[in-house]
Amino acid sequence: MTRSAMTAPEWARLSFALALAVSLAIAGYIAWRASVLQPYSDMYDWIARYYQFRADGDLGRYLLAPHNFHRIAWMFLVLDLDIRFFGAHGYLEVAVALVCLAAIAGMLAKVAAEAAGPGFGLIGGGVAVAISTLGCHLLQAGTHITTPYLHGLVFAVAAIVVVNPEAGASGPFRRLAALGCAVASGLGIATGLAVWPALAFGAYRQRTWPWLAAVVLAAVAFGFLYGLGQPPTPQPLAVAAREPRWLGDAVVLGLSYLGLPWGRAAPGAGLILGAVMLGVFAPVGTHIPGT
Repeated sequence: MTRSAMTAPEWARLSFALALAVSLAIAGYIAWRASVLQPYSDMYDWIARYYQFRADGDLGRYLLAPHNFHRIAWMFLVLDLDIRFFGAHGYLEVAVALVCLAAIAGMLAKVAAEAAGPGFGLIGGGVAVAISTLGCHLLQAGTHITTPYLHGLVFAVAAIVVVNPEAGASGPFRRLAALGCAVASGLGIATGLAVWPALAFGAYRQRTWPWLAAVVLAAVAFGFLYGLGQPPTPQPLAVAAREPRWLGDAVVLGLSYLGLPWGRAAPGAGLILGAVMLGVFAPVGTHIPGT
């Protein structure tokens, strides 16, 4: 029997749908109970920055000036709306973050369902939704100072999905949209800059050299603009020369991140899991449908 002719039994799909519904109900409960609405830590700096904006009217500085080297324009926009129109109760920040998380889950579910194939779309998409709504992600959505990570992530996922080659998404308008999403991701959080090498890697795998050149040029230009006005920091190469362990620690940290979120259940195995993930997904030159 070919894969296209296979399908999950009806009882299996119903059982999985019930389990997914229970998982989402638990996720909703966590999102409701775990939200932190009182300001603390970075929030005080953000509120002071808001009142400075109200005093001088400099919208560009308010939205785009670095905060701890991050540029979190979407967070400051939501904060402004919350204070102006929603009584500054903090619900808007959580609501926007949950919408971002829902959008991430939806995009990943679509890609996973398509990859799973006919008859297994519910299972493939459901697994993606379940992973996207794990408690660790919900805690980020419910804590104001971590919501910028979701602002950046939703645009990063969109940038990659919109040019997904397996969905035949390779037209010029989709590529332009991907570049716009990549810029928007960096304006959500500095870690959103990681989407640029991901887009470049995808273009390299597809062997679409004009698209690769466009990604690299856009990444260099945006990276240059992102670095303007940043406070001086030690140069990585200089630090590595003084402390040789720095480079090794950076590699270990990177591999450990690749092992998330499973590495949290077994911290000692995080490095190994990350190395396995890198070995599975890093190979280039594999066949990609539609190329």
